[in-house]
Amino acid sequence: MSEEGTKRKEVKVKYLPVKLTDEELMEKAKAAASLMMEVSKDQNELASISERFKDSKKSLTEDIESNIRKASALSSIVDSGEERRDVDCEVLFDYDAGTVTVTRKDTDEVIETRDMTDDESQELPMNSEDDTEEEESNEDTELGPEDLDQDDYPEEDDSSFFDEEEDLGD
Repeated sequence: MSEEGTKRKEVKVKYLPVKLTDEELMEKAKAAASLMMEVSKDQNELASISERFKDSKKSLTEDIESNIRKASALSSIVDSGEERRDVDCEVLFDYDAGTVTVTRKDTDEVIETRDMTDDESQELPMNSEDDTEEEESNEDTELGPEDLDQDDYPEEDDSSFFDEEEDLGD
């Protein structure tokens, strides 16, 4: 037997390192640089989008929390069937009895009756119902000099007041 008969040749493809030419190296360098520029551009765009979404997310989160608080408050009102509001009330100071009575004007419900404080009992009544009628009937009455406070008159040494009158008279 010859030696050729005991040998056999095949061609197989194997993944092995290959020395590149200068031209191939330049092409690979340009492709790598181009890809890195694309990566940088994409990263910047992603950061921009993330920032916009971050602001939107924060705004939406605040809106959600605000609406939850409002809905909770409204639910409490619905559950109780009432809400707190400013209501006009009449406060009656009874100096003879030494009491103060607070009455709602919308329902005429007495909501508070208590003893007058020391300060309240020292105050003089401003207007009783009788005084109010008398005051209304005297609304058109003209006031005389004796009815004016001293502050309404110029002080004796206030010459500017008289100068103005003289100017007006001329």
